[in-house]
Formats: sequence, structure tokens, C-alpha cells
Amino acid sequence: MKEEVKPYMRYAMILTQAVAEITNEDSEYYIDLDEVAENGEETEFCHALLNVMPSLVSSDIFGTPSNLLDSNHIANKLCFKFSNK
Repeated sequence: MKEEVKPYMRYAMILTQAVAEITNEDSEYYIDLDEVAENGEETEFCHALLNVMPSLVSSDIFGTPSNLLDSNHIANKLCFKFSNK
């Protein structure tokens, strides 16, 4: 029997495709990852993608200001919640 795609996986696929637009040279959101590497900004890029952006998005969606540590704490709780299934 085929397993149903969980809602979080469906969202993850859509979000991954949206973020992948940064590598599309024709996108208004294009970021040249070679240039990021040439400038030695890999750490800054990862921080923006993995820490800052999720905090900004969650603050916008839920309407409550969030700092990076609070967002990371929520993300860790969600990882634990979904890894136990």
C-alpha cells in the first residue's frame, strides 16, 4: 500500500523548490553561489538561510517578533517532535 505524503513533506518540497530559485540566473532572487564562495561568504550565506530567514518568516507568519535563539529553540522542538514518529 502506498504511503500518503505527510503535509510537512509536501510543504518541504514546495519550499525547497522556491529556495532553489536562487540558483536560477533568470530569477529576480538569483544569488551566484560561486561568487558567495569567491568572497568567502559561505558562513554568512548559511547563517542567512538557516537562521535569519526562518526567524523572519516565523515572525511574519505568527505576528510575534522572534530572535534567532527563540527560533532555533522552536526548530529544535519541532525536530524532536517529528523525529519521534
